[in-house]
Amino acid sequence: MSSQTIIENTEIFSAAKWIWAEDNSRQNDWVYFRRKFTLEKPPKSAVARIAAESGYNLYVNGRLAVFCGGLGRESKRGCGYYDELDLAEFLVKGENAFALLCRYDGRDGTDSLDAGAAGLLFECGELGIHSDPDFLCYRTDAFSPLDDGKEPAPNAERPLRYDYTKEGQIAGVYGAAYGAGIFVPSVVCGSYGDSPWGGLIKRPIPLFKFSDEQRTGRLTKSAPDESGNITYTAELGKYCLAAPVLDITSPAGLAVIGVCTDRYECLESGATRPRSYFNRRLEYVCSEGKQTFSSPVFLAGTKFIIKAPQGVKISGISYIETSYDFESEHMRDNAFGFDCGIKTLSRLTQKAVDSLAVCMRGVVWNTPERERATRIGGLSGAAELASYTMTDSGFALFIKCAEDCLTFFEDGAFYSGIPGGGKFEDAAMNLLALSERGIFAACYHRAGDADMLRRFIGPAAAYLQNWCLGADGLIEPRVEQEGGSFDAGANVDAKLLENCLYYSALRFLRYAADKCGVSEYSGFTDAVAESIKNNFADAFYKPGSGYSSDGRFDERANAWAVIAGLAAPEHSAELIRGFRLCMNCSPLWENYVIEALCMLRADSDAVLRMLTRFAPLVNADCPALFEDFGTGVSLPSESGGIFCPSGAMCSSYSGAAVKNLFRYFAGLRFTDGAAVGVEPSFSGFSDVEFTACCKGGGISGSYRGRNNRVDASVVNKTDLAVTLVLGENGKEKPVKLAKGKNKFVLQIG
Repeated sequence: MSSQTIIENTEIFSAAKWIWAEDNSRQNDWVYFRRKFTLEKPPKSAVARIAAESGYNLYVNGRLAVFCGGLGRESKRGCGYYDELDLAEFLVKGENAFALLCRYDGRDGTDSLDAGAAGLLFECGELGIHSDPDFLCYRTDAFSPLDDGKEPAPNAERPLRYDYTKEGQIAGVYGAAYGAGIFVPSVVCGSYGDSPWGGLIKRPIPLFKFSDEQRTGRLTKSAPDESGNITYTAELGKYCLAAPVLDITSPAGLAVIGVCTDRYECLESGATRPRSYFNRRLEYVCSEGKQTFSSPVFLAGTKFIIKAPQGVKISGISYIETSYDFESEHMRDNAFGFDCGIKTLSRLTQKAVDSLAVCMRGVVWNTPERERATRIGGLSGAAELASYTMTDSGFALFIKCAEDCLTFFEDGAFYSGIPGGGKFEDAAMNLLALSERGIFAACYHRAGDADMLRRFIGPAAAYLQNWCLGADGLIEPRVEQEGGSFDAGANVDAKLLENCLYYSALRFLRYAADKCGVSEYSGFTDAVAESIKNNFADAFYKPGSGYSSDGRFDERANAWAVIAGLAAPEHSAELIRGFRLCMNCSPLWENYVIEALCMLRADSDAVLRMLTRFAPLVNADCPALFEDFGTGVSLPSESGGIFCPSGAMCSSYSGAAVKNLFRYFAGLRFTDGAAVGVEPSFSGFSDVEFTACCKGGGISGSYRGRNNRVDASVVNKTDLAVTLVLGENGKEKPVKLAKGKNKFVLQIG
């Protein structure tokens, strides 16, 4: 959809105007808006459309209706998004009021590009209300950036200061009865479609969920430090995004409270002496007496850490949790999961999805601690996991991220760190994204979006044509000269891995072109793929020790030789031996090593490797999965022996290996968004129970194996074509599964 098409959609916001306070070009600007109205009878429906640069919270009659509203601009060039929701449940007979707290950052960052000007656009047709000067506004200077001299995390939100003494007569501002005279008519800044905002499209993902206010868990209080400050530590009980709510009593005089989480400081991954990055924190300036501070923004972590001067009493600490909304009837009735009798794997499955869920907002963050932006390669592993564990509304975010990546394809390059203004190209991770295990393949096989697949073909072909064949018939490396990285782990065979990923990307490009009836690139894909395949073994095979370019065995590169179909079947035994001995890669790439073992029918080795590598992350006293296997270890320092947790404590893609439990041991394979093949392997576990999400519903089942017999039960809650297929050891023909419960007795061996 082009921006011109969007602007011509005159059915939305036809009467609404972009409004703000005087001068809508100020950075870090916070403005309250109110619109009062009277109803003789509340309507059954009151659908509102709202757009704000850069975000907003909406209250209706004092009740919070939207928290962290708005999506980052520029997923589609030249336009932003609008939110849509029904407000009828909040309305009452008599006097009502909409109240919004809007902010304008005035800079690129997080997951958005700057529009160039602040603005609010609002309409509710059933109520006959639209944004115009009847919306009263009040610009507050109580909010301001906090410059604490710390280096902010890339693309993370900046620290925020809130000065309660500057709010004036603002108490009760969100309620219908509020009537202070500090509000003035809003200023009209433009109409729908005007520059600089352009057109709008409806957000393709749900509004973010938020909880009722809830108390924190265990609270500890320190003795006063040498500066007279007391530190309160409040447990959240999970890793989450939470907005603190503090009940405070302060004496006369200036008192400043600092609020952060245990994940305020994050260290970069993989460095001998990692650099610190600092996440968002809050600073609250008290007024005299009792007051309640309810943060309009969230913090990320497992604990609140609050530092208050002695004499300031904090009588209550609670919070509002916010998260991506991927609930559905299927998820309520059937919690996803994988159970094979090994608790470590069940806990790993839960931790993997919990970690991913925390990182899901307007894009999928690498981590809520450091890079709050899309990294296209890491996103690929997360997308495969989400294929099995997220409902359609959850998986819609991965489709949006894939659309973002296509939108920002330019000059023959794909970019990460978009659309937040910090884009960069990483050729190594881009090849992963374009491969048969990449974000585009995962989105197509789960959702079946043929239009996105068609639009993928041209950019993918243009990008892959940046490589050239060398005299040895293999691609000439580009990764090292561009400074890209395959993995934070050690012992990477870059040349071998680059050729394997490139070959897999060629194969998926050919697959996509065939599906869409596009033939113009077939000569290119076939010729280059044939050259790589014909010359691969001569260049890389080392008898008795697998594949390498320099004599070392790199497990991630050999795994991709298997996944890409370049490894010869007769070399399977030596590859399995290598996988047993070599353990250098990060959690993201461990996903592919375990998959290669499954593809080689070494199921017991795959299970043992998963347990060996992930048990420390699963058993750690942290509700999320770490970024690296080495996170949390003591690193050497000049002063000696300082505990230094390298890397983030929550990573969206560290649990990607869990997809193998669903793909190989439950046997679920998605094809073209239209079919599910159930092809279980019975050699890894004797008993398996699983529940997985897929397009339009879910699939659950159980396998009970005894000797050469398996009792299988599969419940199909979708409208997809579901087929049960035995593997290479079986003789039965594929069986189409009816909707509902299906039972089978299978003879294997």
